[in-house]
Amino acid sequence: MKQGGSIILSDTKDVWGNDLVLGLGEHAVRTQAPPMFYEKTGDILRWVDFESPTPNYKLGSYSASYVRRTADICLTGNFSLKMYSTHPTHEASITVYNSDFKVGKVGLQFTFASSSTNGQFIFGFIRYTQTESWHAKVMYYMPTSTLSVYTPLGYVSIGTYDFLTDFYNFSTAKLVVDLVTEKYVKLYIGNELYDISEYDIYKTTSVTDPHLLSIVELYGPSGPSYCRIDNMIITHNE
Repeated sequence: MKQGGSIILSDTKDVWGNDLVLGLGEHAVRTQAPPMFYEKTGDILRWVDFESPTPNYKLGSYSASYVRRTADICLTGNFSLKMYSTHPTHEASITVYNSDFKVGKVGLQFTFASSSTNGQFIFGFIRYTQTESWHAKVMYYMPTSTLSVYTPLGYVSIGTYDFLTDFYNFSTAKLVVDLVTEKYVKLYIGNELYDISEYDIYKTTSVTDPHLLSIVELYGPSGPSYCRIDNMIITHNE
């Protein structure tokens, strides 16, 4: 407690060396929601935990795929999102729309669990400016454990990541991009950190009104692929 009665709330320093002072809004979120944060940078804009039957997100599926809220397995609470696809181009997806974000570094975090290595995740952001669309996406191709980022040259490999394929093994993925420099910043997945700050975000022309999309998609490039995702979190001020 400081002189005058004010209080500063602070986390202990984490394994990445962060020693953050919390604002009241951030403290409220953390005390009213499950303390499942794995990587704690950024201020929370949206938190999708699938506990409410009333969505603040949009689900999409195409042909041989489906996506739905489920109570069979989850990381926290009682519900998660079940995604299924059997086709390399038929996606199951979740999209979160957002207009009230600070133009700077933004982050997308979610947890995922799968019992097969047939799947392919594509996750990240699309920012619309009314003259352009900016595509900052990561592709995780599970048959070969390959990670790639989407650049003006297409998808570029940044390495590999292996994890235990089990529906009860929820792993965290978090992508951070810089909307000012128009570059990627970093990617956390499981227990690995990837510095991807050398890569540019792909841009193309678009007249869509300004907003930010946060997207997670599942495909089945090598056969039937199931997964569960939980606690999808969008941040800014990273």
